[in-house]
Amino acid sequence: MDDSLSAKATRRVLELSQMVGAKEEDEKRIDFFFYADELNDALDLMNYLKGLQYDVQCVPPVITQDKWLITGHTQKLRMKENVIIAWTETMETIAHCYHSNFDGWGTLASD
Repeated sequence: MDDSLSAKATRRVLELSQMVGAKEEDEKRIDFFFYADELNDALDLMNYLKGLQYDVQCVPPVITQDKWLITGHTQKLRMKENVIIAWTETMETIAHCYHSNFDGWGTLASD
């Protein structure tokens, strides 16, 4: 069992989702959030995520203080713990590759 901080956070979000009626077999779009210090890193990350068929946008630092925000959502993913933990770990790896920070994810209970 993965006991990393991100795995623990993912388990907690899934637990809260289940408290409002979500089930492991449900498929939902996942909203995600990354931050990058440099425009080129933000654009490269955004293009990579678009290649995964994710809906992505980049918000400039004027609105987000001093970093570029890369946000959007995935195609629908199964809300099973091992699926979401693996996806989270992949997002953390991708962030590292693009000199960015993965700030987490969320989803709508009614999606």
